[in-house]
Amino acid sequence: MKTFYSKKVLFISAAFIFIIALSLSFFFDIKHPPVPGRNQTVLVDIHRGERFLTIVDTLQSKGVIRNRLSFYLLALVKGDAHHIKAGEYEFPPGISPSAILDKLVKGDIKR
Repeated sequence: MKTFYSKKVLFISAAFIFIIALSLSFFFDIKHPPVPGRNQTVLVDIHRGERFLTIVDTLQSKGVIRNRLSFYLLALVKGDAHHIKAGEYEFPPGISPSAILDKLVKGDIKR
């Protein structure tokens, strides 16, 4: 009985530490510029019907966002993951992940 209780406490403790670490990483990424040292505007073309995870991968590969998981969680928390509009977007250096997401949802495309 004692072994079961010890394993349960250990599991709950590990899960709690994991959630805290994930939360800290999430909030760190939201508050800081996506990629330090990036000094040029990046163009990203998003096609109609493109999956959100594909969009997130593209944003990371082009250096617009730093962490896919944090950006994905941000979109889920805000309820925006399925409201991204197609188009060609410009992302200036230093734009925050929250501002990137807002731009994608509003359809603030390059003119």
